[in-house]
Amino acid sequence: MIPRNVRLTYVGYSNNGKLLAIKLGSSKEKRNSNGTTTVTLDNVSFNAKINYTTGTATGIINPVVKKTTLTIKTFAGVKLANQRGGGYTIKIIESKNSHFIGYAKPNQIVYVASNGTSKVYWFNKTHMSSRTNKSRVKNMTLQNALNAGKRLSITEHN
Repeated sequence: MIPRNVRLTYVGYSNNGKLLAIKLGSSKEKRNSNGTTTVTLDNVSFNAKINYTTGTATGIINPVVKKTTLTIKTFAGVKLANQRGGGYTIKIIESKNSHFIGYAKPNQIVYVASNGTSKVYWFNKTHMSSRTNKSRVKNMTLQNALNAGKRLSITEHN
């Protein structure tokens, strides 16, 4: 036989041995007068039928393997995917309105003005302002640009 529910009682102690209440935020928690916390959990499963008499469980949900197709599109001359996968792991968000653009590869080369000190990056040099001194544009990987706190320029477009 297996139980229909499980009761856990717990308490913590400080470095100097004083009782510390532990609160995990569950609506099922009850604080006892002795300072301990008790929670009673139902022994249920969303994907199995439990026989409490025999102690066996039978699977009731067949795993669904959903094959998704990675779709590649071009944005500002760079290939982006519609979802994570195939090396496309970095989520690209439009700076202006937080619109999702796609996923890029971390080693994608981006361009940063002012010898790499600009706060923004571009995928395409031709989208930079005509006033940008192109001789002071630095190439770096997208991952390095993000690690340096840079964001996609609001002037970058498709």
